[in-house]
Amino acid sequence: MDEMQTVQNENDKKLGFNFEFEAESNKNNTFSIILNADTYSFLQIKATRKNDLFKKCFSSQILADKIKENKYFLMFDDLKEICNEISERIKKKEMKLEENLDGLNLFIYLPSTKIKEIKFELKEEQKNDKDKINDLNELIMKLQEEINNNKREINELKNIVNNQNNEINEMKKKINFLTDYIIIKDNIPELKDSRIINNNIEYIISIKNWINPNVKIKSELLYRMSRDGDKISKFHELCDNKGPTLTLFETTDGNKGGIYTPLSWDSNTDDWKDDLETFLFNLNKNQKYKKIKKENSILCKNNHGAWIYSFGFYQRDQMRKIQHGGTSINNYYENGAECLPNNNTNTKFFDVKEVEVYKIIL
Repeated sequence: MDEMQTVQNENDKKLGFNFEFEAESNKNNTFSIILNADTYSFLQIKATRKNDLFKKCFSSQILADKIKENKYFLMFDDLKEICNEISERIKKKEMKLEENLDGLNLFIYLPSTKIKEIKFELKEEQKNDKDKINDLNELIMKLQEEINNNKREINELKNIVNNQNNEINEMKKKINFLTDYIIIKDNIPELKDSRIINNNIEYIISIKNWINPNVKIKSELLYRMSRDGDKISKFHELCDNKGPTLTLFETTDGNKGGIYTPLSWDSNTDDWKDDLETFLFNLNKNQKYKKIKKENSILCKNNHGAWIYSFGFYQRDQMRKIQHGGTSINNYYENGAECLPNNNTNTKFFDVKEVEVYKIIL
């Protein structure tokens, strides 16, 4: 008998049923539902609400005989067949889950015209202890208050840090200003107001070192095209016979450069002046193009502006264009043709955005 009973129990287990699925109730809550039948005696249904802080659990056990009170299920021989039928209907979503104050109702629709549905009433299995819930709620409120306090402290610390950062940034600005002032003070300070150099300290230092790194240099603005007009005649009116000068230019395509000469411009010589100290330069490249021959340093004529060999202002009595004579510049200035992009022997013109001429005082 014992062996037969064991075999029967094993068969019962093999005939058992387990089906899991998720469903949404009429209140849009999501439930995880398990249908389970370990033996032929009863069908167990468990439903757990998933989207809840305190998960509610509902359950119901229905005896096989109770299920067979529904005439539709009389056609089935055992609980396994009934469970399979129910699971198939659930898979096909022939069901409805209604949530009410007492619990859940799970409706499974049947094909018979006489019997429309089978109803499982699921009652709440785990009753939440009110005191525990209250304690938990109180703890949650305390934690929330503590979080809020921490947030306030963090925000206050952030404000302090931000204020300190602002103070540090202000101090950095002052230090940078003082540093710039000290550097510019010793490196042609008047050039800080140049619209072409535009407070670029590196440009000022380079120009100073190219002219003479060993002496203090001052300057005086003689001519600015945007202020004084673009006539070459105006250039001569303001810049002739002033001694050493620095001519700065900025082209419309962003090239910044210039000409330095220790010689005076004039309108009457109508000839070249010679020296070895005149040079051409490009600020963008931080490059000086030095004189390699003494002859033909600057050309002084009333219809030429600032003009060195094959390079400068000579076009319709205007300072608004630079004429670049190509590689011939290299005959008098080392790699001078590289000052502006024109790597051939043809003449090329560059539109000018701004020109400034400074008297240099050594």
